[in-house]
Amino acid sequence: LRRDTSRWLVHHRVCQLPDTFFSNFPFLQEMQYAAEQSGASLDDVAGAVEKISIARMKALAGDKATIETFDKMGISMKTIKDLGAEGLFMESGKPFAEGIDPQKLIGPFRELAGKGAGALIPAMVQGLEDSAKQARSLGLVIDSDVIDALDDVADRMDTLKSITMSIGATLMSYLV
Repeated sequence: LRRDTSRWLVHHRVCQLPDTFFSNFPFLQEMQYAAEQSGASLDDVAGAVEKISIARMKALAGDKATIETFDKMGISMKTIKDLGAEGLFMESGKPFAEGIDPQKLIGPFRELAGKGAGALIPAMVQGLEDSAKQARSLGLVIDSDVIDALDDVADRMDTLKSITMSIGATLMSYLV
């Protein structure tokens, strides 16, 4: 029951995020699992991905310092162009998981993902891709189609509630 409740809460929180911010709900669920394994949270992931998105825009605009910071993480300009913020977040975790000295990576990672991203470093070292695979194998990731269906159900429930309230108000006006 706790896991089902937790998944519903993730769905609810994800639906509250701006549509343009995250397009990949399974990514968020996988990263929530990875973050929680190391004491971080979905909010830490969301903040880091948002900051990486901003850094990506700066790099694409030609900001040399940001391009250098990405390069320190082993991320090329081609990769920056090819991947969105979620993909760049995953790429930034690879050097940590590959065993490169985290002390060399913490500075550039924080420059890209924000100061609060330090909470995610243990998840990075553990391996984001491995954690994502584990979350899927444990059945903790709800498919996007299911999430869309849940969102439709919630919308229909809101409509039903409005209709019921309207009928109730109409009946009350006749009775009074």
